[in-house]
Amino acid sequence: MVFHGTKRFTSTHISQNLEAMRVIFEPGDKSEQRNLIMNLQKCGVEFVIIDETSKKVHRKLSDSEYREAIRQVSCSFTVGSQWVAVYRILVDFYGYPSDMAAFCSKIEVLMKGVNLSFPCDYQSIQKPLASCAILQKHYSKWQEYIAKKGDRVFPRQKMVADKLLELLEKA
Repeated sequence: MVFHGTKRFTSTHISQNLEAMRVIFEPGDKSEQRNLIMNLQKCGVEFVIIDETSKKVHRKLSDSEYREAIRQVSCSFTVGSQWVAVYRILVDFYGYPSDMAAFCSKIEVLMKGVNLSFPCDYQSIQKPLASCAILQKHYSKWQEYIAKKGDRVFPRQKMVADKLLELLEKA
């Protein structure tokens, strides 16, 4: 992980000495590093997240922007397991926790008060990840993947992921 700040900073004075930070996630970065970013975001540090794999820039969004985009894509869910597409996009590009239980808890809080046809729960993410290897990989690998004839799982996930990414990039 590479940090680029507008000022020099130390870990003990980050919130006082940092005006803006650009974070580049690199291959091999661990989930603990992404969790550090999330903790800094909670302290009010603004980020632009650049994913080196896809070269896409993702600005930190507000909870209401995430909520609205997720609400829109969840309306098109035909099965609860389509939450894995939401998981993949938010983990890969927006610093959400990769731990499925933590992810589901965060979504539960975020979507409180929104009527969802299919609630986000551990099983709705874990089952598809366990049964379809491509869903475990970074979204950038989904672009290269060609689904086997008759595969109904991956195309459904890809459709939701593409739509969510489009909505979040427009937010």
